[in-house]
Amino acid sequence: MVLELRDVSYVYPNNVVALSNVSAVFSEGEVTCVMGPGGSGKTTLLLVASCILSPVSGEVLLDGASLCSLLPGVRRRIGVLFQDPDDMFFNPTVYDELAYALRQLVSDEAKVKSIVMDVSKMLGVSHLLKRSTFTLSGSERRKVALASILTYNPDILLLDEPTGDLSIKDRLSLLKLLKNMKVLGKTIVIATHDYAFARSIADQVLVLNSGRVVVKGGLEVLTREVFLKYL
Repeated sequence: MVLELRDVSYVYPNNVVALSNVSAVFSEGEVTCVMGPGGSGKTTLLLVASCILSPVSGEVLLDGASLCSLLPGVRRRIGVLFQDPDDMFFNPTVYDELAYALRQLVSDEAKVKSIVMDVSKMLGVSHLLKRSTFTLSGSERRKVALASILTYNPDILLLDEPTGDLSIKDRLSLLKLLKNMKVLGKTIVIATHDYAFARSIADQVLVLNSGRVVVKGGLEVLTREVFLKYL
């Protein structure tokens, strides 16, 4: 599965240009890390790539077809982790949060429960299932938010700062998980400030500055000069 941004631009209502003629190809079985300083357009890129925001110009393509024209049917194939996990929560318990999207796809509650238990164990949040999402710590919220996406097994993962608030142990667990997702052929795009994490997982790197792609390539582009200039 190939997700492509072709000359995409996005301007917010206050006339702030967030993306300017951005082109990128995100392929299955590949991890792309989108990097850059705060306000460079990383979050907007993920929101446009998922058609949560529609570009003002350019195209977002999924296997060559306009992604936005395929909605809402294709939504189940795309998982978006927001930068602030609280923006994703609206159910009374962690269990219900993990089960919510899955229940729209699976009518068998026993199967829903089985998947929720498996994913919660994989993310290390099984002990939180009866808790309210609003009583969780920052790292717990981030793991629960990611688990709520993985329950419905999307083909594309668009993750905004997934290592935020995580301990070193949890970052290593996340790294292992995403590498497994990559082997399974998932298309993974990660917006991150975490240089070490990017170097541990990225196949492709996009560096944004003021909404433009200023550096693109493999890990070899993450040089000391690029780090000092843009990151």
